Amino acid sequence: MRVAFILLRAVQPCPSVASRLGVRFGARFPSYNASRIFINRNYTTTHADIYAEANKKLLSLVEEENYEQADQIRKALVEQEAEISPDIAYEKPAISALDFDISQESVAQFTVWLQLFPHREHPNAAALSGRPFRDMRRTLLESGSPAKLRPFVMRFGIIAASKGYVRAVYLSVVRAAIPFGSLKSLYGPAFLRDMETAATEYEKKYRPENIEAVTAWCREAAVEVCCQAGWLRDAIRLVLKKRDFIMQDKTYDYLVDKMRKDKTHCVQLKTVYERWNRDKALRRAGSVSPLEQRTPVLLGTRVSSCVSAAVREKELQKELDS
Repeated sequence: MRVAFILLRAVQPCPSVASRLGVRFGARFPSYNASRIFINRNYTTTHADIYAEANKKLLSLVEEENYEQADQIRKALVEQEAEISPDIAYEKPAISALDFDISQESVAQFTVWLQLFPHREHPNAAALSGRPFRDMRRTLLESGSPAKLRPFVMRFGIIAASKGYVRAVYLSVVRAAIPFGSLKSLYGPAFLRDMETAATEYEKKYRPENIEAVTAWCREAAVEVCCQAGWLRDAIRLVLKKRDFIMQDKTYDYLVDKMRKDKTHCVQLKTVYERWNRDKALRRAGSVSPLEQRTPVLLGTRVSSCVSAAVREKELQKELDS
């Protein structure tokens, strides 16, 4: 069969603004005449063989940090609706797209490369050894000014959650993405909900037996983050939202303590307390399947008190009855 060839022009990759973040990006490559991945001649091989060869070339160029040529091959494969095999190497061109100017083009480039990172259950993720996105976290979240790169941080959080890595990145992403200290946020609570949705969709597709545990973990984490950020209205909504799992006592305890100190939402204390008691009743009755032990995600020290939970409950009930 006759197969059209793809010509790749020689390119001179320019150092990205992201190099200011301390990351070494593609070395310059000498100009040369147009090279061909697919030779224009009769083939006895299949399209699958040709696409496999293109995938190898794509990965090779990425490993050489020749990202501009790699992007041309990536686009050609996308146009042909050919599958691109995920690989952990594609984290590097995503990092190279980081740009303090935060243009639509840079965010788009960041997204398309990051989406090629293998999900948690993919065979190519085996080399991660339990530490996904190590370079991305160090570059984007742990150095420089992550708040100035918030669109990248939020996109990273959603994509990582959609690939099964929500617990690995949640705390560092939230610290960089959420404007703590601001009583109003146009996107904070919605972002937390989007991370929960992305994580839940992943579990539904690849590990349905874990949906309930992961959803509960994300919901409780979001409640605690909203409490820490001062968004008690959103925290209350998350607690009262319809769900198929019970929340831990310590999450309720943290929310109630914040509500009592804030005074603004005291009128809803009774509703929250009733939901808390309902969860306790379900737990005692065993009508809800037990979940794995969940580690809370807090951005500060959890409220500590020498007073037992039982004593605090009695105090709260007395306050509600008065």
